[in-house]
Amino acid sequence: MYWCIITLCTVGYGDLVPVTFLGKVLAASTSIAGILLLAVPISIVSGSFQTLYERRRGLTEFVNTYVSHFAMDISISGITIMFNRYKKRHQHRESKNDDRLSWAVHVVHEMTAFNYMHAMNAQLTLGDREIEENVNKFFIKWTTVEDGRTRR
Repeated sequence: MYWCIITLCTVGYGDLVPVTFLGKVLAASTSIAGILLLAVPISIVSGSFQTLYERRRGLTEFVNTYVSHFAMDISISGITIMFNRYKKRHQHRESKNDDRLSWAVHVVHEMTAFNYMHAMNAQLTLGDREIEENVNKFFIKWTTVEDGRTRR
């Protein structure tokens, strides 16, 4: 039984081996206790890493699903308000200018959404506390869109 425990614990044997029954029991119990003492901290550390990974994955899913739609809604509403104001000021101009302007609004909208997603992905390289603070600041800043302006 002693050789089985020593082999399974990967302690092996060397120049000094216990000869008596009590020595073998002590060596086997010490080997098992050593394995258990290492297993507890390793499981705690791996559990902490798993928790951090799950939080990061949850934030990534949030950014990929909800925030992209949120950014598009904000940019669409702001650009639409600006576009309508521009049209009211320049109604006497030709219609081809309106077509050009609507294309420019479309391009600006795509660039705004892309820049926003790039900024959010850059936030993922920060620590978890910094990410939560920056996401909260972003929502406080951008959820107050009124009449094409933001309150800061």
